[in-house]
Amino acid sequence: MADRRTFFEAGIVVAATAWFVWRAVRLDVWDRPLGNDWESYLRNVVAIGTDRWATYNGWRGPLHAWLTLAALPLCGTPLVASKTVSIVATAATIPSTWALGRALAIPGAVWGAVLFALWPDLEVVGHFSTMYPLLMALLVGGAALVSTGTIAGAVAGGVLFGLTGATDVRGLALAACFVATATLLRPTRAAVVRLAACAAVAALVSGVLLARVPVRRVPLAEQIATQSILAPVDDVLVANVRALIDGGPHLLVIALLCVPIGLLADPRSRLPLAAPVAAIAALLAIVPLQFRYFLPVAPFLALLGASGITVLLRRTPWFAPGLVVVLLCVTRRFSDDSLLSVLRHPGPRSIELDAAGFAYIDEGITIVERAQREQRFAQVVDCSTLGLVDVVVYPTPLLRPPPEACARVAREGVLGDQRTMFLTDEPGAVSAAIWHQRAVVPAQDPTSRSATVVGVYSRP
Repeated sequence: MADRRTFFEAGIVVAATAWFVWRAVRLDVWDRPLGNDWESYLRNVVAIGTDRWATYNGWRGPLHAWLTLAALPLCGTPLVASKTVSIVATAATIPSTWALGRALAIPGAVWGAVLFALWPDLEVVGHFSTMYPLLMALLVGGAALVSTGTIAGAVAGGVLFGLTGATDVRGLALAACFVATATLLRPTRAAVVRLAACAAVAALVSGVLLARVPVRRVPLAEQIATQSILAPVDDVLVANVRALIDGGPHLLVIALLCVPIGLLADPRSRLPLAAPVAAIAALLAIVPLQFRYFLPVAPFLALLGASGITVLLRRTPWFAPGLVVVLLCVTRRFSDDSLLSVLRHPGPRSIELDAAGFAYIDEGITIVERAQREQRFAQVVDCSTLGLVDVVVYPTPLLRPPPEACARVAREGVLGDQRTMFLTDEPGAVSAAIWHQRAVVPAQDPTSRSATVVGVYSRP
């Protein structure tokens, strides 16, 4: 009977994962950059790919950039490659969430995976060009392996935790919170040995990978100190409370009702899930609340939330919690508070969403990206003031001629028969007999009141 139940739950998890992938792939934002500091992550991709380390951001680990570079030949552009990495990582997190719940003997673990997979915000997260989905996948996968209670699981989990450290040093701190809490709750000799094995492997893997980057790494304490000076403490506390309320009723019910009930139902086995969440929550006294900070531990919250729903419905049929989870996700999808709604209705939002690309669409970047998806170019000639062109078009060769040469290119084209994309701030000077106009779009955020326009042209 237990084997049949496990088989049935596995089928549910596979279906939920496939449903997420289908939704994420069909979401028509492949040419739209999303995620806080996305340009910083893609610039690191270019820095590693061109071996120009002066432009590398020392706050970031190299693993996300390496995986994006690995996907680049198949995907064509850094933006699409980074989104592909995020979708694959997020999809892998769904079965890992179920495996983690089973390893910790959490009732309703399958519904935790379903809650995570069906949450409508997740398909938007899959299109982030940042490292947070990857960090989440590695953290949850490592936690699931460590929770098996074997030396092999501890070593394998240490490898994933080491990769977490090579993605972002904050992920390694979250992993330490999980493993240390689990060991302190059951301080047996075997548990201490597993902790030592996991820590040694994680340190070795992380150290070897980070040593390959010849750039000074910014320590975690320095990162926290830098972020804490963004606003006074009093303002941060008030703003964080407002930001939590702005999450919407669905999120509040799960975070403030279901999660505490799920945790208190069996604190001894579930505190390891709560420890990383508590570590992030403790920073809210000095750091402004941002959705992305909780993204790596979202599967932990989903497991605790589904466990709380299961406790509340313990006298009902086993599938009843699943129906409640589906109801929550469906109603969230039609809520104005979901990221899907924010994505479909651009406009002034919170500082975080503005920085993550939800406030407005940078038409210049999207037109350039769309042109690259429709046609492979041998070179790009940039005579415009459009920003981040070098990041978006990599690895296509980029030429930036002087002004007098730009005027000649606009009138006469370029030498040779190479397929060329041409960007210019003077669309009126471009010869229609030579260049095919793709779009003429604002180069800046419309709120900047800039009159500069950019013409995007191609030559077959």
